[in-house]
Amino acid sequence: MLLALFDISLPANAEIFFRQLMSITAFEVFEIGDVVNAILSLEKTDPVNENYNALGFESVYFINNMGTLFIVFLIYPVMMLVEYLLRLVAEKCDSVKGVHLTVKYAVYWNLLITLVFESYSMIAICCLIHFEYISFSQPG
Repeated sequence: MLLALFDISLPANAEIFFRQLMSITAFEVFEIGDVVNAILSLEKTDPVNENYNALGFESVYFINNMGTLFIVFLIYPVMMLVEYLLRLVAEKCDSVKGVHLTVKYAVYWNLLITLVFESYSMIAICCLIHFEYISFSQPG
């Protein structure tokens, strides 16, 4: 197993530190795992092992492990739609052009780059866990 390569035993104080660090990187504002499981009709899964559970990866499902960061990724297409609507309005109204340009650069440059840079490690770990336990019988 690929995850067996990363099976490292951590002291208790390091586990507490890394759990807090992972909750910060996942923007854990509130728990979305139960809501996602109810919406997608997913079975609750056990964590890969106790070390992953200690770090906050409590499931083998990508969305559950991403936490609130997944909602941030869902906001990005909404912002693209807002930019498109502002572009349509800016073609007819000159006073909206400045707002449109600000939103355009924020959406296609600032927001995208910030999302990728601040979440690549979280996405990589969640993908690694999910691909190790991939199942085609459930939408999770």
